[in-house]
Amino acid sequence: IFFVGAEFFAIPLVLATALVAWRTGVLPRWLAILSLVVAVALLVVPIGWAGLIFGLPIWTLATSVVLWRRA
Repeated sequence: IFFVGAEFFAIPLVLATALVAWRTGVLPRWLAILSLVVAVALLVVPIGWAGLIFGLPIWTLATSVVLWRRA
């Protein structure tokens, strides 16, 4: 149950980042695509656990590095 809840709570965060990055260009386009891939992986229930365990940490690291390098 924990994984299902965590998957569904992570989807809006990742999807909002993808939409903002795609529309405004504040973040690189590749990060928007990565965010969309992670959001879709989290949305599909049979592979959502993999998106949560592997995709979300990779997305967090990529977003952190992009934001750190911009500063």
